[in-house]
Amino acid sequence: MSLLRRLLALFTREKPDAEGRPPAPHSRVDCPTELDSHAAEPDGETEDPAEDVLSRIRGFAGEPAAGGEMAPDDDSLVEAVEERLRSADLRLPVLPQTITEVTVLLGDPRASMVGVGRLVGEDQVLTTRILKMANSAFYGGVEPVADVQLAIMRLGLRELRGLLLTIAAETTILKGGVVLPLARRLWEHSVGCAVFCRGLARLVHRDDDRLFVAGLLHDIGKVPILEAVRDVARAEKRSGLPSEEILTHVFDAWHERIGEQVAREWALPEEIVHVIGHHHGRPEGEFEAAMALVAVANRLCHASGEIGSLVGLEAAETAGLSDLTLRDMTAALPEMVEEIAQRLE
Repeated sequence: MSLLRRLLALFTREKPDAEGRPPAPHSRVDCPTELDSHAAEPDGETEDPAEDVLSRIRGFAGEPAAGGEMAPDDDSLVEAVEERLRSADLRLPVLPQTITEVTVLLGDPRASMVGVGRLVGEDQVLTTRILKMANSAFYGGVEPVADVQLAIMRLGLRELRGLLLTIAAETTILKGGVVLPLARRLWEHSVGCAVFCRGLARLVHRDDDRLFVAGLLHDIGKVPILEAVRDVARAEKRSGLPSEEILTHVFDAWHERIGEQVAREWALPEEIVHVIGHHHGRPEGEFEAAMALVAVANRLCHASGEIGSLVGLEAAETAGLSDLTLRDMTAALPEMVEEIAQRLE
């Protein structure tokens, strides 16, 4: 079934009331429920590209790890990986120098586009990425731009900050080696969560740029874990990947605390630092709304964009997402999926 028909069908299914009783015949649906993704397709219909995008952003959602055979002796692998993670000399990812300098400059209220453009122009790789994004269909420029200064003007300084961190995150996550298939899944999930975070933030009138970054980096703590897995695999001459169950065990125990360390090293705002370090906890305290939005976006990714997965989710209520807001989210979903696809190109 195509994505458009699935979205149109989301509100044709009825759900039971709070006591679990079936709805009365005349009751109106307040929120979608999960659809059967295996419904019959018309003859000759090709797979919707959007479906592929939504399946790619699930991240580590319970399937066996792709790209290699399960390695034996997983218990010894966990012990060796956790020993590295406890080490005082654990290597944390660092921001590239130019991105650090531009980010600092963007934090100066006196910063000008000319000054930012001059600094960005000194880094050819960064310039190429910014030009590519500014000329993408997502930004809808009538004429292509070939000058980094014009590209920054098209993007805007706020969007530029998110783009710089996106480039840094992609460079950090996609390091290669034996864990490259896992790193790709992490990257695709991070992009999906970032775009969903921004879309949700706009619906509840919150800082969408900051929530984009929080969604993008919420799992950044998994990068040192994957690097530790890679290093242990090399040291022990392992040729396969660990089972997903083992990876999930290590992720659950370590990725929030390590992610918080990375966020502090990158001098991110305290709200983002807190979300990265506690995004699986109960949303509460000063940053509960941001924690809740990231939790909702995370759930959407794991559920391949099924809005029905948010029914009854406490974090959705904490984030201020009413049934009406979720209807708006449904209407905006195709555009968000298109943005995810463009960012993954």
